[in-house]
Amino acid sequence: MSTLSRVKRILSGTLFGLPLMRFLEFIFLVLAGTITGVLLLAHGSINFGPFSTEFSIKPSYSGSTKVELGPLGSMTFKSHSGPVSVLIKVNSLDPVTAEKWVNSKVDFKATPSDAGKNIRDSFTKIAVRALAGGMVLSFFLLAISFRRFKVALMGAILSLLLNLGVSSLAYVTYKPLAITQPKYNGLISAAPSLVGSAKEIATNFQQYRNQISALLDNASKISNLSNDSLSYSIPENVIPVLHISDLHLNPAGWDMVNQLIKAYGVKVVVDSGDISDHGTSFEDSYLSEIPKLGVPYVYVRGNHDSKHTQNIISSYPNARVLDGGAGIMVEGIIFQGIGDPTFTPDKSLKQDEKNVFTAEQKFADSLAPMSSDVLVVHNPINAKAYDGKAALILSGHLHHRNTKKLSPNSLLMIQGSTGGGGLRMITNRSTPAKLEATILYLDSNTKTLIAYDEVSMGGLGSISAEINRKIPG
Repeated sequence: MSTLSRVKRILSGTLFGLPLMRFLEFIFLVLAGTITGVLLLAHGSINFGPFSTEFSIKPSYSGSTKVELGPLGSMTFKSHSGPVSVLIKVNSLDPVTAEKWVNSKVDFKATPSDAGKNIRDSFTKIAVRALAGGMVLSFFLLAISFRRFKVALMGAILSLLLNLGVSSLAYVTYKPLAITQPKYNGLISAAPSLVGSAKEIATNFQQYRNQISALLDNASKISNLSNDSLSYSIPENVIPVLHISDLHLNPAGWDMVNQLIKAYGVKVVVDSGDISDHGTSFEDSYLSEIPKLGVPYVYVRGNHDSKHTQNIISSYPNARVLDGGAGIMVEGIIFQGIGDPTFTPDKSLKQDEKNVFTAEQKFADSLAPMSSDVLVVHNPINAKAYDGKAALILSGHLHHRNTKKLSPNSLLMIQGSTGGGGLRMITNRSTPAKLEATILYLDSNTKTLIAYDEVSMGGLGSISAEINRKIPG
């Protein structure tokens, strides 16, 4: 029997009492009806405090919840499993209710689990509409195509089971505490308020009702709806530290640094090197922005930075240069570090990497265990040598972020390029690389990292930003 004959025989067969082709049509129409029903009916108006929102469920590749705050930006967090996503759009606000709400002291004392419960309860209401929509649309499409009530009813039941299975998976796997690590997209100036306070996130939001409430409350604060609204600045017992690296003479990098210092109330800026390209005196004018920052500036030399560059930086009153030796205390934090032992502004050789590895090993061997709070190096090639020497090790050089545990006691954070790779990248790429920096929140008592925000801005000084809230462990 030929292959064509076999195919014809298979296609002429039956499945569940229907010809195979008609059965495939049956499945297709059930899926089409289910998806269309979800898109048409799985939405509705739901109030969160003083805000009127549009709550909707849509098919997607992975489970997530997105909160859209109009011009202020949006927040997204990985909340559940399953091929559906939740979208919450803030449409309008009742000023009278908002003023009463933000003045209420009772509403801000619950844990983040309340936020998950609010969203999950709303999800249940909308999911019922999705079930009904999928059943009706599937029944309607099958009734038109097959003109048989029994077949249409079977399709409606199958749609119900599909929808019920997906909705149940999302409901059961919903993680309320996922809201503590959101991704923010929007205006950089609004980011600190919208993301919320790091200390409350690290301590399970003891003073907030839930993350959704925090988002909406902060939107109220930004809109100046009440002079008595709660403050969402970083608590006094948290020290915000800005980690930057690899500016490579890009002025947009300074724009980003100054924006973040102002927006987050940064107390210390830590630069893990490569502020210049060739380390020449012609680049000194770029360095003159350092004393204008208004906060202490801790620096280690990169492989593009010369000793001349380091000497110029060390002459600034707010600069603290790390290049071996004893630790330096800044804002109560003990910093130690070493400059890159190589100077390779034009190329990097294997021999240079060996020199870096050897120099860092020698420096690490000279350090006592946990002799500092933060260790700063440029090249992370031998980062393991610092395991156990400090709780936090900061580096750069690679122009892309990477955070990993060296051991339960030490965390390595490799910074991306705050200068987007430098001005050279503008001519070498059609789209300028992102500018990257990280806000580190250190406990003022223990000097340990309790949370951090990974900030990525569009190249050429764009005011838009993406912010990922992370909590160690």
